[in-house]
Amino acid sequence: MANSDTDGGPDAGSAFRRATAAVQGTPEPAQSVPAAEGDEEIIGRIASGDLTALTELYDRYCRPAYSLARRICDDEVLAETVVLDVFTTLWQNPARCVRAHSAYSCWLLPIIHHRVVVAVRHQQHDPH
Repeated sequence: MANSDTDGGPDAGSAFRRATAAVQGTPEPAQSVPAAEGDEEIIGRIASGDLTALTELYDRYCRPAYSLARRICDDEVLAETVVLDVFTTLWQNPARCVRAHSAYSCWLLPIIHHRVVVAVRHQQHDPH
């Protein structure tokens, strides 16, 4: 995600695709998914082990998540790492993303905010 567009967002999904390919092997080709598929359906597919669904959710939310992380953190790499970590956590434990809100972003963005703040504080205390 080191490549940024003019709007300050990460290269939509490319770093995440590389990371998931390295962890899970080459992902399956993208399946045809209705454009109106909601977050709840995508998260259900993630819970079923559909790596393509995780990539779709990442593509949907990576820009706002990364933008929030960068507003809090001056370190581009740290911001990218936190965003990828949150999505990796979702992949490893999709049950943690219980639909308690109207949209996934209502769950995602506060978690991004919290994790970036913690990471920045940790970095300030341990600069190595």
